[in-house]
Amino acid sequence: MGDFTGAVTVVASFLAVFGIIIPALAPPAEHLVPLPPPAHIVLDSTYTAQSMLVADLGGAWRTAEREPFARRPIASISKVMTGLLALEVLPLNTPIILSKEAIKTQGEVGDFQEGEVFALRDALYALMMPSSNDMAMAIAETVGERLGGDTFDEKIERFVVLMNKKADTLGMHNTAYRNPTGLDLDDGKPSNFSSANDLLKLIQFSMKTPLLWEPSREGGKIITSFGQVRHEIINSNALTPYIVNFVGSKTGTTERAGESIIIIYETILGRPQALIMLSAEPGQRIIEASSLLLKTGGMLP
Repeated sequence: MGDFTGAVTVVASFLAVFGIIIPALAPPAEHLVPLPPPAHIVLDSTYTAQSMLVADLGGAWRTAEREPFARRPIASISKVMTGLLALEVLPLNTPIILSKEAIKTQGEVGDFQEGEVFALRDALYALMMPSSNDMAMAIAETVGERLGGDTFDEKIERFVVLMNKKADTLGMHNTAYRNPTGLDLDDGKPSNFSSANDLLKLIQFSMKTPLLWEPSREGGKIITSFGQVRHEIINSNALTPYIVNFVGSKTGTTERAGESIIIIYETILGRPQALIMLSAEPGQRIIEASSLLLKTGGMLP
């Protein structure tokens, strides 16, 4: 196994010299060649996001920072943890059933119907591309049942407990989850909170599970239920086609949380970087993310 890992690292490094980056073959952090940090980016008042971080996932540098430790509502960025836990607990062919309770979740995306069943591998496309709340609840319900939950509420509760345990294990001490979706609570208050620094820890850990990010690399996708019903889904990240060596992304938006986005990309010798932006003003997320990507070489001018 050690010889195989070494061979993969050599191949990844060789390809990277020619600008060919394959995320699945990116060398682990301990094998990365030390490089001088890029120039620091000053985040002026034109950026409305309340918290921002652009950082090398190997821990070598941080290119841009604004309040990275501030606790902010994260909306559907929560679904990164939802998908990660699903992949840790469930095989990819696990049937994900859209129950009556799951389909009632606010924010219809994908035109899914009660009783439809999808393999987890396809459910992840609905979770990570258009950010389906119905599918997030169905995935959480399935995992919660494996954890011993009986009723729908018990299954979701057990899943949320697992989300918080995982966050604690990863040292995400400014993070708290109250649901699998990130939707605002019934009283209008935000549900799930984290910080850019905590989310960086989650992203770093998630790179051990590249299947989580693969669905988010596509601009559009047709997924088919077990009943052969086809559903067209569109990526909520409009920047997908323009990002250099794109690894994956996740968006999040609610009225209370504002607009947020995570983008993972590679610019130097296969070194993944993360752009994390929380609580931007309406309509500003794509503009501000584009600006940072251009400044870090993550997007073609």
